[in-house]
Amino acid sequence: MSIENADDRAQFFDTDEFAVAATYNRKRWLNDTTAITVIFDDVWIEDGPGTAGIASRRAMALARETEMPEAAVATVTETLTIDDVEYNIVEVHPDGKGMLMLQLSTA
Repeated sequence: MSIENADDRAQFFDTDEFAVAATYNRKRWLNDTTAITVIFDDVWIEDGPGTAGIASRRAMALARETEMPEAAVATVTETLTIDDVEYNIVEVHPDGKGMLMLQLSTA
């Protein structure tokens, strides 16, 4: 079953279920912030597992495009604050169905 509309997507962004509260700051120096909910993941990855690869953390957030319409052209001046940690929005990947995958780095 595919997700068909905003009401269906909203079920995933309930903070009692999968989502966490975040603050979207469009321009840090203007302090233009909006409270939103995202599905957040901060995973440990290793390039070349089992070898002498490079390991690092990769923070990602899934957001609704309706809460972040400007994010499709995000720059490092755009940030998300989650659990008192500020992340720069490094890359934005729209899925064409109303969701945005945000690649984050610590500010």
